[in-house]
Amino acid sequence: MSSLFVIGAGFSKQANFPLGYELFPEVIQLAKERRLYTNTLKPDIDIYLQYISDTGGHRLSEDEINFEDFISYLDIEHFLWLKGSDTMTEDGNRSQLAIRNLIALALYLKLESITDADLDLYRTFVRNLEPGDLIISFNYDTLLEMVFEELGIPYRLFPTRLVNAGTFDGEVKYPEEEVVLLKVHGSIDWFDKTRFIRDKKDLRERCFDMTPRHPVFKDPSETKPNPIIDCPYFDDDPLTRIYRVSELGNYFSKASFLLESPLLISPSSNKIVYINPIRDFWYGFNRRGVGYTRMAIIGFSLPKYDEYIRQPLYHVITNYQYKDVTPLDNKKSSLVMVDFRTNEELKNDYRRSYRFVNWGKTVEHYTGFNEEAIDKIFQ
Repeated sequence: MSSLFVIGAGFSKQANFPLGYELFPEVIQLAKERRLYTNTLKPDIDIYLQYISDTGGHRLSEDEINFEDFISYLDIEHFLWLKGSDTMTEDGNRSQLAIRNLIALALYLKLESITDADLDLYRTFVRNLEPGDLIISFNYDTLLEMVFEELGIPYRLFPTRLVNAGTFDGEVKYPEEEVVLLKVHGSIDWFDKTRFIRDKKDLRERCFDMTPRHPVFKDPSETKPNPIIDCPYFDDDPLTRIYRVSELGNYFSKASFLLESPLLISPSSNKIVYINPIRDFWYGFNRRGVGYTRMAIIGFSLPKYDEYIRQPLYHVITNYQYKDVTPLDNKKSSLVMVDFRTNEELKNDYRRSYRFVNWGKTVEHYTGFNEEAIDKIFQ
């Protein structure tokens, strides 16, 4: 028997991590402290505000900017190469790279200031998990990883542990010995090595005896990157080129913030065009849900800028609720939906977002992720 959890920003809120709309003021403040505001973010903010005024017929101040809408604007500008030769890399323009770095820095600083008491709720949650449980996380922070490692509970950051792998198939290790944590929007401590490998090969083919500049991969002794996959795997899988940095503070102390960034899929309605390095996390997801005996959605309200997620969640929730037992005749618990809603109007808005849920087979909990929510999830 195993469980499936979908977690969003509301899951980490009890440890004082910001929700999506709360990130923009922190990003702006950190940009000013690191001298990235005046010459990097401010010009694009001004252009965006003029664009909104000219196309929407109304004027906004900087304080009124919707963070997700602004990043969506930057994403379109970059993806279509509207700046022409001023486009920095395929990973993003200056403002995009700066914002990803600043989001990662803001969350890293939260982790550095976290108290022991802040972790108690998450220790309780993690202690209830079993090998084979799957967590689909939309969060960038490493709160869960911190708790897993403190408690010595085995987990992995990739879908399937293989004993061996060929070109197209592999032998799956069974039985499961780990909790599976899939961070479908990336992580503050993840870096994609693809461009570094390509640049290094290009220099070698051109007979240059030098290593490409990179704050993580050029001299790994300082940041200590390790691949997130630690078993045999398919060589051409993009996941094999994602590395997790254990000394993230050293990265922030040396990085320019304008040439590279952690692998984060920024909060934007256009994020699906940047999701390729970790797209494998969704492989076969339309079949998920059938065999789990427990399922919960925690702190994820299916916001407008994550509209693409509606389709996979529709599949998994419908699969889970279609029958009350698994194919092995194990009884399923009711779906548990956890969010923070203070009145009936807000609760109804949430229900409308998840209109495909069978609410007759669902336990609703609207006081946020807390001890009572954990009791309902694991009862």
